[in-house]
Amino acid sequence: DVSDEFFEVTREDIYRTMASQNRRAHQAEEQKVLKTRAWRKKESEARALQRPKYSRILIRIRFPDGTILQGTFRPWETVLDVKRFVQAALLTPSLPFHLYTSPPPTHLTPPTRTLEECNLAP
Repeated sequence: DVSDEFFEVTREDIYRTMASQNRRAHQAEEQKVLKTRAWRKKESEARALQRPKYSRILIRIRFPDGTILQGTFRPWETVLDVKRFVQAALLTPSLPFHLYTSPPPTHLTPPTRTLEECNLAP
């Protein structure tokens, strides 16, 4: 049995609900604004400046059989460097394969892009 006090709305419940609604309303307003490509690029660059810079990136590659290959890379290394790392670990290095992130699946192309450009750096 639950007492009737359990169903009474407290002041904290009201504050919590109002704060949650305000957050959702603010997020909805931000999503309504149409932004130009230049504006989005400027915001992206501003976020990149605020992020801490790391000197190493840990990348894990999961194979279809569930095996995980893990390597440490520098942010300025390229997708091609990661691909070579994976090829060196394969029994048959000549087998074709694709590198992608998930979710959502995003193919890492072209191979000349840096890992930081692919948003793989935290």
